Amino acid sequence: MTESELYYLAGKCLVLEERPEFKHQLIQLCKNDLIDWITFIKICSENLVLPAIYLKLRAQKIFDYMPEEVVEHLSEIYELNKKRNIEILHQIKSITALLKAENIVPLYMKGAGNLLDDIYSDVGERVMGDIDFLVPEQDFLTAAVAMLDAGYLSWSDTTKITIRDHQHYPRIYHPDFVADVELHRIPNEYKCDNWFNAKMVLDEKKRAGKDGGCFVESDKHKIIHNFIHSQLDHQGFSLGKVLLRDIYDVYLTSRRISLNDLLPEIKTKKKAIAYFAFTDLVFGAERQIFHKQNFAFQTLKTKRDLNLNSNIFYKTNKALVVGYTNIRYQKGYFGMFIEAFHSKEMRQFIFHKLTSRSFYRKHFKKVQSELSDE
Repeated sequence: MTESELYYLAGKCLVLEERPEFKHQLIQLCKNDLIDWITFIKICSENLVLPAIYLKLRAQKIFDYMPEEVVEHLSEIYELNKKRNIEILHQIKSITALLKAENIVPLYMKGAGNLLDDIYSDVGERVMGDIDFLVPEQDFLTAAVAMLDAGYLSWSDTTKITIRDHQHYPRIYHPDFVADVELHRIPNEYKCDNWFNAKMVLDEKKRAGKDGGCFVESDKHKIIHNFIHSQLDHQGFSLGKVLLRDIYDVYLTSRRISLNDLLPEIKTKKKAIAYFAFTDLVFGAERQIFHKQNFAFQTLKTKRDLNLNSNIFYKTNKALVVGYTNIRYQKGYFGMFIEAFHSKEMRQFIFHKLTSRSFYRKHFKKVQSELSDE
């Protein structure tokens, strides 16, 4: 099987309990030794779904037809992830209590928000990175100071932090906890203030299912934020990159709210249609969860498949996207210099940037990392 075929096989495994007709096909693939398990595990790992795959295969008793060493590996990964997620929930509880002492109630986003809001059937199902949470902008620096006073440390120089500099405070960590933390004043980097912004998210927040002392995004905003983060912030559409973990989150949340109904809330509709249609392709059945397709969907699918089956295409396309992005970025700087002619604040901002060594290091490392293999 090609890497592209194994990618879609992993997607089917994630909805195995809802696609009983596929169970027999999967058992036959196992019996006939048609699955390259090493490559399958590699793809599932890269797409951050190994623990979820383990749970689905275990529930449907597929382990009886799989190599013992594969089952043992999946089990070990799941147990490690479950332990880490339990520790992350403990860390979230600590953060919430810490900020409540400052009369600040955090709103947890992305994986942390989903974990708190009972999106998953098992605490070990979702691979977590860092903990993202949002606070009102007027509480942004107060919350950051409270975190630092409580023993959190930063990888960056935080002595000259201004609100204008950051979507989120520089990443922080605590020696006694497992996850890094990103404290946000706005939910995402992509410029979409007129249709998705901090005020909207905070206005429609809801209390977390596992901890009434904090908030999470509404189901509608979970999906919209997921799309923006995956396809716009991280240029998933341009790169032809769709993590199974991301669209699995969309799929699970779509059980609560229709993807078709929330599409009018999104301004970049062509890319949103492509993303939702791709989610339906991987997890749905005959456009079961999303009814539309478009040319952008075909483009995204084609690039996704070529990325999986051709390393040359992946690297070439990535280099073109990074190069184009950097050209646009420089144009943005040009506009800032124009604004500086009539804005003292902008002049001070530019002076601070151009005299900061970390500014140059940051952008050199950004280009370097974008061109390197992930």
